[in-house]
Amino acid sequence: MDRDKMPQDHANSLAHSVVLVGFESLRTFEFGCAVEIFGLERPELGVNWYQFKVCGVESTTVQAIGGVSVTFEYGSEILDQADTIILPGWRDVNEAPPQVLVNALRRAHKRGARICSICTGAFVLAAAGLLNGRAVTTHWHHSNLLSQRYPSLRVSSSSLYIEDDNIVTSAGSAAGLDMMLYIVRRDYGYRVANMVAQRLVIPAYRDGDQLQVVSQQTMATSQTKMAEVMDWVRERLSESHSVDSLAGHMDMTPRTFQRTFKSVVGLPVIEWLTRARVDRAKELLATTSSTVSHIAYHCGFASESTFRHQFRKRVSQTPTEFRRQSSSHLQQLRDKNTEY
Repeated sequence: MDRDKMPQDHANSLAHSVVLVGFESLRTFEFGCAVEIFGLERPELGVNWYQFKVCGVESTTVQAIGGVSVTFEYGSEILDQADTIILPGWRDVNEAPPQVLVNALRRAHKRGARICSICTGAFVLAAAGLLNGRAVTTHWHHSNLLSQRYPSLRVSSSSLYIEDDNIVTSAGSAAGLDMMLYIVRRDYGYRVANMVAQRLVIPAYRDGDQLQVVSQQTMATSQTKMAEVMDWVRERLSESHSVDSLAGHMDMTPRTFQRTFKSVVGLPVIEWLTRARVDRAKELLATTSSTVSHIAYHCGFASESTFRHQFRKRVSQTPTEFRRQSSSHLQQLRDKNTEY
């Protein structure tokens, strides 16, 4: 399933099914975050919101961290009906996941379901063979172990979340919120995702390439510098940037800057910059009436034709098509609001 073509389809189709996985020694924070994002009814959004279920893969009742008991209405069989599966942090990176879960994840992946992991949930996906050759992330504390145990993975120790085709992995704990808001944004657009974030009183958007905030105190100075230059560029996307100019801004040689940037962010400088420009353009297309030409200029593209090419390459839609779909949802929200 091409997830770049999936956003904004839900309002006119059957509810997208999200299944959250539970097991013994469950981490209630990550589990609760997924319930909060996907499980609450949200009539104020005016869209066909997710159909949400939770399942237990080991027992109908489990003991979660902190002495909390959780009872599940469904077993692992419900995973065969899921459009999206959310996997919280796995209880022990040195413990193999249950075979029933591994088999269910493999079946889901084969039929095109989107599979998402939070924190050490990536170890379960890796054990199932679903991450081979993919770009992935996990909690920075476990990234070296994940990389050593599964050498074919391209593990980023710094990213908040990474999507590789229809598999999305996120860093530890609170980064799961960023990943799940990203999913909402992909499925329903910026307006709906922003409204959900406002209800949760959290930032509406943090780029997946943004460094894992929790780990920055223990990161090397070079990694902190990369976070600073990324923030600096995001505030100046309309300006012209190059490897040489950014290296000069950081008082580094171009070669050292490129090597350091890629080791920290997981992407070449220009690729990250282009993604940042496209992400900003998507936000402006969805939330303003500015012309495509003005947005291209505002986001720092050399020409409108270059912008259209890069946008379509990464979003699988033209800017006009993306705006049209976003606008239809905005009108639905306005119509819904007038009913109250």
